[in-house]
Amino acid sequence: MDWFTPNLRHHTPTQVGGGQLLYQGQRGRARETKVPVKRRRRMEITIQRREVAVLRPASIEDYCARCDRTVTLLSLPLAAKAAGVSTRTLYRWMGEDRIHFCEFADGMVRICENSLPR
Repeated sequence: MDWFTPNLRHHTPTQVGGGQLLYQGQRGRARETKVPVKRRRRMEITIQRREVAVLRPASIEDYCARCDRTVTLLSLPLAAKAAGVSTRTLYRWMGEDRIHFCEFADGMVRICENSLPR
């Protein structure tokens, strides 16, 4: 028997956290620590995602009641670019009744191009 191999006949293994085995002798002292080799597992997870995009035209031709004629109605982002302001400013102008707008049944808001400041 080698000098570093314990005599396992009188020793009982004790599991310690982390997977270490301590071999305790008759008096309870730890004689040798053996750490098992941990194998790394590789796991591959595949996620599938389906997106549906609803494309609406940026501008449409429709009737503006305040202009009393058929005009080009712009989406909020396009109207903001045309006026050189943010969409938040457009909402504020709609609240102040400074620009003409139409709200459709599906919740879309369109801005009358003729009412935008140049």
